[in-house]
Amino acid sequence: MTGVLFYTGFFDPLKLSQEECGPFKLIYREYCGQYGAVRLIVKQVAKSTNDTLRLTPRAGFTLFYDSPLSSLKSLRCICGIISDTIPDSLPDRYKSGVFDRTKAFTGRFPVRSFFSYETGSYKFYKALSRLIEEKNIHPRCPVMEIYEPQRRLIRFVVPAESTGYRFPSFPPN
Repeated sequence: MTGVLFYTGFFDPLKLSQEECGPFKLIYREYCGQYGAVRLIVKQVAKSTNDTLRLTPRAGFTLFYDSPLSSLKSLRCICGIISDTIPDSLPDRYKSGVFDRTKAFTGRFPVRSFFSYETGSYKFYKALSRLIEEKNIHPRCPVMEIYEPQRRLIRFVVPAESTGYRFPSFPPN
């Protein structure tokens, strides 16, 4: 049982810190649906942009407009890659944008298995909820998960302030 818990990342700590993040150049696809599908979409965007545009992603990402803890079945998000450049022309199904440099609360979580994504997300949102309560802060902005497979790491980023920076918006319902 202990081995299974280790494999899921149950024992891995996640501490929040505050640091400057970005800017991130993003190539993405909009998505509304289940949390479990987002990494598949990230992989599809990475493969497609590599095959058609010869772009090598720095990392994959998902920018959540809804909390995965409260809305597992109909999350609004954008999924794609962080790139060094954004080409002048993209395939119709993709969009581009910039997540500006901003002060953010961040967390890092190691990837031990595919369970790490769920465990890390759960731990991050719980830690963020505690921080909001303790410090009486109100970040009302999307949360970005950055997937770095080469480093076997997930980074979580939420801007510390709800104004003063840009990020791609999600179309209204």
